Amino acid sequence: MLKASVPLFIDVTDKKLVEETIRTHRDVADAIASRNPTAAHDAMYLHLVYNRNMIAEGAEAKGI
Repeated sequence: MLKASVPLFIDVTDKKLVEETIRTHRDVADAIASRNPTAAHDAMYLHLVYNRNMIAEGAEAKGI
């Protein structure tokens, strides 16, 4: 699923989220490395919600 969704995500958002995606993935990885499941859950949740909102905005702007 990720293999197909990442290129679509990049296209729809015009690559606007490269830095944000790196930061949020780092937050998830750091929480996992710290063995903090609550922080990992929260970081992933925020990442997914932010991405969902950006995809919706990008799709609307492109008339998709």
